[in-house]
Amino acid sequence: MYFCRKKSKSGRGGLQLLASYRPKGASSPRHRVMLSLGDADIPDEWLRELAVMMTTRLTGNELLLAPELPPEALEWAGRIVHAVEGRRAEQRSETSKRTQPFPRLRRKSGNALHPPGTPVPRE
Repeated sequence: MYFCRKKSKSGRGGLQLLASYRPKGASSPRHRVMLSLGDADIPDEWLRELAVMMTTRLTGNELLLAPELPPEALEWAGRIVHAVEGRRAEQRSETSKRTQPFPRLRRKSGNALHPPGTPVPRE
């Protein structure tokens, strides 16, 4: 993961957290926007260390040596991790809703012509 400052047509800048990935069969890597931070006031000196922290915290790994960052930077790290995890949870719930099959009907009684719960006429 890494941070990138983007400039819009209006000239205002925006900060984005990007992740690189390589799709199957593709020869070059692609980049996915993990989070847009808008015009967050994060100094450029912190971005590299913050990106390392984001990668390790979001992948569940631990750093052997913690980067020396001021408390404000660590506060930003907590906010960013919380936002990315929330966005991932939203995406998982949306995809599970889309891919969830229809509920399976269990027949307790009846047959194909008579729905479950209705008595089957006997001849």
